[in-house]
Amino acid sequence: MLHLNPPGRRTAAIAAALVVLTAALQGPAAAETEGTASTSAPTSAPTSTPTSAAPTTAPTPAPTPAPTAAPTSAPTPSASASAVPDYSRSVLDTSPSQLAFGTRHAVQCDGAQTVSVVTWSGDNLPWVASADAPWITLSATSGASPAQFTVTADCDDLPVGVHSARVTVRDDVAGVDQSQSVDVRVVVNPSGPVGISTWKDGHRGAFSASTDDSFSSGYPELKAAGITGTFVMNGSTPPADYPQMYADGMELGSHLLYHLCTLVSRTSLISHMTGSISAVAQATGSADEVSSLVWPCGLRNTEYGVIAADYFLSARGYNWNAMEDTTPTDFMDMKSFNSHEHTPVPPADLKAIVDRAQSEGKWANLVLHAATNDDGAITYAATKDVWSAPIGTVVKYIHQRNRTVIDDVVEGEDALDFTIRRLGLPEVPQRDAEAFVKSRDKLTFTVDVTGVPHVSGVRVAGAAVPFRIRTDGGTSTLYFSSAVTTDKQSVKVLKSETVPAILDADDAPLTLTAAEGGAAVEKALGVRNAGEGTLQWTAEVLSGESWLSVSPASGTGNGSFTVRATPGTLAAGSHTGSIKVHAAGAAGSPVTIPVTLKVTPRGEARYVLTYPDRQALLADGWDFRARTAAGAVRDTERTSGSVVAYSAAGLRMPVDTGDIWSSMNNSRNSLLRDLPTGWNRVELNVPSFAPTRNYQSAGIGVYDDDDNYVLLTRSFNVGQRVSLVNEVAGNAQIVLAQTSTATSLRLRLTRSGNTITAAMSTNGGTTWTPAGSVTSTRAFSRLVLLTGADAQSTSQPTAVYDEVVVASAGESTEPTTTPTTQPTTTPTTVPTTEPTTTPTTVPTTEPTPTTPTPTPPAPSAGTFSLGYPNRAALVADGWDFRGRTGAGLARDTERTSGSTATYSAQGLGLPTTSGDLWSTSNNSDNTVLRDLPSNWSSVRVRLTHAPSANYQHAGIVLYDNDDNYLELARSYHSTAGGQIVMAINETAGTPVAQAVAGVTATDLVLRFERNAATNQVVSSFSTDAGATWRTVSTATRGFTAPRLALNSGGATGAQVTATFREATVQVPTTVAPTEPAPSPTTPSPTPTTPSPTPTTPSPTPTTPTPTPSPTPTPTTPTPTVPTETTDTHVLDQTSRTALLAAGWDFAARTAAGAARSTESATLAPTYAANGLGLATGPGDLWQAMNNTANTVFRDLPSTWTSVTATMAYAPTANYQHGGIVLYVDDDNYIELTRAYNSSAGGHSVALIDERAASPIVQRVPTTATSLRLRFTRDPATQVITAAFSADGGSNWSEVGRVTRTLTNVRIGLNAGGAVTGAPVARFERVVVGRSAS
Repeated sequence: MLHLNPPGRRTAAIAAALVVLTAALQGPAAAETEGTASTSAPTSAPTSTPTSAAPTTAPTPAPTPAPTAAPTSAPTPSASASAVPDYSRSVLDTSPSQLAFGTRHAVQCDGAQTVSVVTWSGDNLPWVASADAPWITLSATSGASPAQFTVTADCDDLPVGVHSARVTVRDDVAGVDQSQSVDVRVVVNPSGPVGISTWKDGHRGAFSASTDDSFSSGYPELKAAGITGTFVMNGSTPPADYPQMYADGMELGSHLLYHLCTLVSRTSLISHMTGSISAVAQATGSADEVSSLVWPCGLRNTEYGVIAADYFLSARGYNWNAMEDTTPTDFMDMKSFNSHEHTPVPPADLKAIVDRAQSEGKWANLVLHAATNDDGAITYAATKDVWSAPIGTVVKYIHQRNRTVIDDVVEGEDALDFTIRRLGLPEVPQRDAEAFVKSRDKLTFTVDVTGVPHVSGVRVAGAAVPFRIRTDGGTSTLYFSSAVTTDKQSVKVLKSETVPAILDADDAPLTLTAAEGGAAVEKALGVRNAGEGTLQWTAEVLSGESWLSVSPASGTGNGSFTVRATPGTLAAGSHTGSIKVHAAGAAGSPVTIPVTLKVTPRGEARYVLTYPDRQALLADGWDFRARTAAGAVRDTERTSGSVVAYSAAGLRMPVDTGDIWSSMNNSRNSLLRDLPTGWNRVELNVPSFAPTRNYQSAGIGVYDDDDNYVLLTRSFNVGQRVSLVNEVAGNAQIVLAQTSTATSLRLRLTRSGNTITAAMSTNGGTTWTPAGSVTSTRAFSRLVLLTGADAQSTSQPTAVYDEVVVASAGESTEPTTTPTTQPTTTPTTVPTTEPTTTPTTVPTTEPTPTTPTPTPPAPSAGTFSLGYPNRAALVADGWDFRGRTGAGLARDTERTSGSTATYSAQGLGLPTTSGDLWSTSNNSDNTVLRDLPSNWSSVRVRLTHAPSANYQHAGIVLYDNDDNYLELARSYHSTAGGQIVMAINETAGTPVAQAVAGVTATDLVLRFERNAATNQVVSSFSTDAGATWRTVSTATRGFTAPRLALNSGGATGAQVTATFREATVQVPTTVAPTEPAPSPTTPSPTPTTPSPTPTTPSPTPTTPTPTPSPTPTPTTPTPTVPTETTDTHVLDQTSRTALLAAGWDFAARTAAGAARSTESATLAPTYAANGLGLATGPGDLWQAMNNTANTVFRDLPSTWTSVTATMAYAPTANYQHGGIVLYVDDDNYIELTRAYNSSAGGHSVALIDERAASPIVQRVPTTATSLRLRFTRDPATQVITAAFSADGGSNWSEVGRVTRTLTNVRIGLNAGGAVTGAPVARFERVVVGRSAS
């Protein structure tokens, strides 16, 4: 039961006035009784409409309607204009009890705060307001209740100290004589080195996620991101998952007993508040943990706010779609952003409010209901410089921040001393406000330590507290957090002239995975001295000694040790241990590292679905390719609208229209993967799904095609259900549907013989509830994750999937071949001649056991654009972070926190950390490597780097291991000429360096060239994009397993970031054999079937051709295609003159052969380092138009084999397009272009083949705006294949093929077709591949 305080001063005064008025009038007892007043309260509800700026239209009610048992008393009608007011029953009231402003000396106080004026009972009172201090300003000094006015404090002229004032509100009626006062406090702290951070831990903004209506949406995302949020409930019993959510740090708050979207009486509202507080306290264990209210439907008026201030520290509003200020204007109606399903609608991408919080320094409040439709904002917030915390936590921080007093500042030689205390929190009349504040509610203080050599510690009340120092723009600021009480506490910041050794070790929690009874797994962790002096460190296992070990156990200075986890006889499951790194006498010591070893059962594979992007999902063996009963592939993926979202909490699948029930077969975003032939169990964990409309469902199935499957789903079908569905030959039936309201559950299908048994678990798999069984003789070849709904669904909940388990009996759970439904995007893997009988179906059978095992791809040559969007794209393109010690052990160079690699379209960013390869350092960070072909002849890398301090360097490495390499780097070395390019030749750990001084260029190309016969390697660099080269060194070196490395490091102080833009690896130009001999294990083709690509199993006349398995590696030669060398044309010219000098022109040709200059001053090209910009004008090549403007061209060599252009373009209106052209003349060309055409499906990449002014168009839908366009040509067949990539070249989508011989062909860059608008197509580079033929 909730125990309320006795009436406070203001409450007692109001109650007394009501007693006197009731007795004087001898009125009847009221129908409803006040919980704390000594007499009956009036039955009237507040007579006013909301006076706040929030919209007055309530949104569509949330799924929980107000019950019929809700109080039925209606508001008393307000007096008509002609009635004579009767103030004899009127009682004046104001709220809040106190306003507080905090600032520093000579700095103005921010913002205004609201005072609410209401009248309880009787007619609304006219009032006047005044302040007793000249530095207080009121926005209104008179009015009629209910009303609100704001108070501002002019603080910049106030001296240091605590200042008090009083705002008095009196009735403006003769003979009534009522008044209320509001206490105003201003804390002016000294302007010296000590301050208070606006937001916790020095973050630039704040972010809160709150979920209404007793739902748990967003909980998995918050937990996965390591942050917390607010969840508010209706009803008198907490949801089953609330206690665990509270234990996980989530705030639980009130949403009233009923979801009231209409005004009720004051007494009824109070009963809803007190009842709700008691209900929430059942989950928290204490009513003191319940300080936050959320208004149902956002409905509140001025009186509601005054009532809420008697019971809560804050009340969050709705329908605002606005940022909250650093101090809310009205704590009882705080601003927020709606969830997508309600109007007014919030921003289309809610991640934008996180960006606003960071850039504006404000507080973003995100609201969720039944679905986690946050657009990934929760996960995104965890990566930004915003403080993510529950509403109540942020409110307590603000109240403490504005009331904290810094005093007694004394700056000495060895220490900075000061004291801290705070004023009491504002009175919450029916609660104990101070009881809301716990020891965990800390305030962050800032101390300017610029120029202090070393801070050895911070002590509050004699106890050491953690701190960190951030340097920005030459200013070093120390941050520490401490609980602040109303009692004065001493603070001492200890300073030292000597910088000790500082232990800096990789301390992020470490998770390793190994198979039961399998091999040991290892992970290298770095140890660094972030200070001065000598660092002697040791590493030891604290717990988990039976399976956990470290090596080496000690070291000096910068180094690393390897963590080794041996599963041995450990049972399947999670095993925890810990490691301690200690350095005697060093600051920051010791460091404890938690280690978790996940041991998977034999024959079991677990797929954690926390993929960062689509590319990582596909790389792990998933696809979106369903199959019709006839065997045709059906692509289920949505590329716009309701798309799959990727997050650290799992895959977020929108429940879009579509299903595979019976003949529907139109499911969207269905995810599939091949099953092992011996599968016996599949499981899916669904941490969040709350269907609300008929036929919405999400679950797991075993699948052959759209008409043959077994499916277990969490669904809604005239009620909340878990349903087992079996469909055979298009006949679907629900085998069993049982009631379940669980929104977080695990689904399982197990197979024994011909019986498939379904089960569900709501406790993570500890116990299981049977869900039916099916008898089927089908083996089922694929696993499907399905979400769906019928076309009548009006809402779109989101299902979150975070883990899939596939188990098999004594067999590998991985398919032995590439999934047959995965599309082949590389043209060279397709036979150049089609079989005489076109197959109509995709084979569903597994390849025969004689199918050769895929061999690892050979190291490849070519040009690698380093503008990867993320780590997954980098790794998918053949790069890794695997270094090697001189002893041949693997060394993981990747930093996963702090100074990490960054990914963008501009290039790969590698910060110059203190790590290095030099001599015995061997601790380089974020070194990125790839294998080199054994016959490599040249390596070039383009980078941008501006070193500014000793030993900072970035460049390329020919790498065998940490002790044997050649490095060529742009660097800074004060004793070697300052700005230099340096070549390092290290053999067996002994380096020799040569340098070219006076190199101030920051954008340059570094190159190694090799003579394979003599092993002579020449190092050189170019500062003019390769036009001229300067030699740095010549060395004779042979490498046994050569790798190319991109490396940045050596910094002893501040760091800078090197941006690697492009790498090119060349091999000697050779012509591939026209008919490679097939592998001895490859089945010979039948006489009637054209020869497929080598290693591809041959089709028989009666069997459809399967997708080649195993998939040929990218370097497998296709018959008649010569080995390709490339010419890269970077479009970073900054003027027209430079563009022309680089070989481009504006010379088009008419069909008659006449010259046509495309150059136009209208919408002229823009020239910049990030690319050539072509505005979309009205001109076009289409048919007889032939009036393109500013199309640029260059000749193609007759031996060209490919053309690839990297570009960015976002068309917005009909016929706008931009792309590349294989150009003969205006009436004869092949164009590949990113386009928009509403009558042809909207956004697409289009292939236009125009011959004699007659065009034919093929299209593939896409909304990508950053992409690569590519033509490839087979010189033997003259087949030209057009494709595009939206992920930096990792995956390609074919648009179409054209068989055509082009003579005197040129490559053109074109943008045009606009009827309206002129978006700019920006071309970054063009790479031309050519053969030696």
